Amino acid sequence: SAQHDWHVALHWLSVSILGIFGLQIISLMLIYRSKFFSNPFYVLDFVVIFGALYFELSSKFQQGRLVTILLSWRMLRVMHGLMSSLELQAKQIDTQLDEERNKFKFALIDSRKKLGKSKIF
Repeated sequence: SAQHDWHVALHWLSVSILGIFGLQIISLMLIYRSKFFSNPFYVLDFVVIFGALYFELSSKFQQGRLVTILLSWRMLRVMHGLMSSLELQAKQIDTQLDEERNKFKFALIDSRKKLGKSKIF
């Protein structure tokens, strides 16, 4: 039936997405090595992702509500990290603009002082 086909397609889509997250976790483990395990959020992500993969691929578990909640929490964390990164980038741009504005202001003040010392007429 069409409903069964959709169920199977969505199941494998879910497994594929979890696989991508799993590759991300494995790459973080390879990059950070032992430091990976000192970050509790990385360890929690590891448990959530590979636990979800286990539940998705295991025929024993048909209900994945808890896994869905945990993955939703992880997605919120990813979105929070993205927003924090954008906020940090905006602050860096503001700092650069402030520095440029101050350079211009001091150059303007300096040129006015020099202009005031020289006699034009």
